[in-house]
Amino acid sequence: MRLFHRIQSGALALILSLGLACPAAAGVSPSQITLQIFSTGGMDGRTYSQDPLTEEAVPVSYLKAAAALSEERSAADESILLDLGNAVSSGALSGYAAGQSSEGYDPAAVCLRYLDYDALIPGRRELSLNREPGQALWEFLSEDSARAAGSPVDVLCANYLDAAAQEPVFKPYKILSYTVGGKVFRVGILGFGNADLPASAPVIRYEGAALSSSENDAGSYVYEWTHRWQKELREDEGCDFVIAALHSGLGSSDVFDPSSQAAWLASHTEGIDLILASGESAGVTAFRNTAGKQVSVVCPGGSALTKTSLTIRRDGTFSLGKSQCLDLAGCEDDPGLSALMAPYYGREDSLLDIDLGSLSGQWDDVTSLSLIQNDTMNLLHEAQLWASGAQVSIAVPAAAEGFSVSSLLDSRGHGTVTLRDCWSIYGRDGDTLYLIEMTGEQIRKWLEACATQYSVDSSGYIVGSSQIAQVYGISYNIYLGNPEGVRVASLIYDGKPVNEGQIFRVAVSSQLLSTTAQNDPYGWYAVTGINLESNQILWDASVSDDFSSDGGSVTLILSEYIRAMTARGRELTPPTAKSRWTMVGSTSQEAMASVTRLELAEALYEEAGRPAVTAGGFTFSDMPQNSSAAVWAVQSGIILGSGGLFQPDAPVTREQALLMFLRFDRYRGQGPSGDWAAALPYTDAADGSPWAAEALMWNVVRQYLLPDAAGNLRPQASLNAAEMNAALRIIRKFGAEQ
Repeated sequence: MRLFHRIQSGALALILSLGLACPAAAGVSPSQITLQIFSTGGMDGRTYSQDPLTEEAVPVSYLKAAAALSEERSAADESILLDLGNAVSSGALSGYAAGQSSEGYDPAAVCLRYLDYDALIPGRRELSLNREPGQALWEFLSEDSARAAGSPVDVLCANYLDAAAQEPVFKPYKILSYTVGGKVFRVGILGFGNADLPASAPVIRYEGAALSSSENDAGSYVYEWTHRWQKELREDEGCDFVIAALHSGLGSSDVFDPSSQAAWLASHTEGIDLILASGESAGVTAFRNTAGKQVSVVCPGGSALTKTSLTIRRDGTFSLGKSQCLDLAGCEDDPGLSALMAPYYGREDSLLDIDLGSLSGQWDDVTSLSLIQNDTMNLLHEAQLWASGAQVSIAVPAAAEGFSVSSLLDSRGHGTVTLRDCWSIYGRDGDTLYLIEMTGEQIRKWLEACATQYSVDSSGYIVGSSQIAQVYGISYNIYLGNPEGVRVASLIYDGKPVNEGQIFRVAVSSQLLSTTAQNDPYGWYAVTGINLESNQILWDASVSDDFSSDGGSVTLILSEYIRAMTARGRELTPPTAKSRWTMVGSTSQEAMASVTRLELAEALYEEAGRPAVTAGGFTFSDMPQNSSAAVWAVQSGIILGSGGLFQPDAPVTREQALLMFLRFDRYRGQGPSGDWAAALPYTDAADGSPWAAEALMWNVVRQYLLPDAAGNLRPQASLNAAEMNAALRIIRKFGAEQ
């Protein structure tokens, strides 16, 4: 019951009153009027001329809607303006900025009041706001004071009910009255908000509320209309014309879909004269209702201002004109609203440039975040573990193209990180962090599903989607040469093999949890069966004591983590990985095979482009001179030999391989020069040979070979094929940047 009592508090007690009559204009009433019905929907908080995050122009916004409405209204006798939901931003920035101010409401609310909207039909984003931002929004929209510019805006939602009382939490409908030829005509506007909220928000966000009547398990608008609102609006209220305003997609008239019910509602009811639905795209469609009447469904689709003309005559007849979708992209920005929004934009822009902390150390510059373990993703995973107390973190790379944390460093290896940089690290602005329970079997199967999205091309390169999640906290290897279903091996947690029935606390974002059997772009739900309706959810950052002010945003949690680390009085350095993972194109058997000295020489010869070699000067008695790779390796200084022998079939050790990588980098002009040194972070650094010391230091910079979870580099162990291939990918990357 918590949500219900919260919404009724203070000014919001007004929202339960039913019906609002508009008095007729003074004087003689006209013989007919043309009523223009306008709608917007899916504006997603677009309140500025440019995006504060990207600083790119915003093609469609409330600023442009204001300019279009000013012109359209001036030509109309009367008008109705409705917003069909998702008016507030899906991103975290505007909510965070509002939370940092004394106002607490999204700037989209200011736009709704300025444009004199008659009503907002709440969408998923409005209904899933956590307590403080939600209350601030409802109170500001309904406020009638000098503090709030513009006019109050009603919130209409007939299907968002107090679960116990089975009564609407918000006003279900609004009635507007018009006097024509001395007669009063009543137009009813019935609002249906998002009916599929459980698929996008956990139940804690709407505790105490129901999304439909208790008998309406499917959440069908048809049921709500036919069992209650049809009689109330048509008979009890005596409406002459009824508009159903929905936060819903168009959907199908043949198949019921709770998230897209407009077509279903139009074709399975009677008594509704016009349907306005948020829709996936702008458009106008007509459906024949159960009485045989054509009912138009008009969708703004987040890009248009819809316009429908309704002519009311003194004889009681109505004429519904053709509906239009006015493209907002070609409109100018309204100067008055632009001036009103300027302080809000400035507030967000200034927040983005606040320094969160200082960076230093040898951050890698890997940008293929889903193919190679890297410092940028490790930082994100560490933040998710820190915030949630999880054992394991799952995340889909979402960095800006070509970005790595190392790009924030100057030539001396120091730098700062701002809130704007956090969006470069994780750009999915609206993702919320959750803590869930998963079994070892679910984690393994998810990794197996991810592995199917990759393949090896004819050149030996791994290719595939960059939008596949990785697991952190558990070490594992992926062998793409293995058959599907057995590509994931060596799952290790805390030094021990992962048991299939072992339970883990896992940090994961709403990107994966906001999926259903019908909408599962990542295949997450098909594999794990876990979504926002599941009882495996243990914690929701958006309603937590620590992160509710950030809206539970993954990006903002990252910023809080950086602040917390900085508060300890030190610069932020690359995190020591809690686990290791690799992805190789070979089979597991091939990947674990030891690499010989000649095999590594041949691989480096290929990376060098198979340059021409000159005969003569060959001194190794155990190596035939007709091996171009061996000749090149000797002549370029990659291999010097041992006791006059090349030892082509001898397994190469990891420290020998690192020395060959160092010499290869010098060969192509990318190695270190002059006096230089790097501290060795490896637990077993003392096991390295003196002649390999510089090579081990160079590995700190390049990270060709990674230490294990205990920090051991194992310099005397044999290099295996998987390790060689991973190192070659890094060599190719640096070669491509040359």
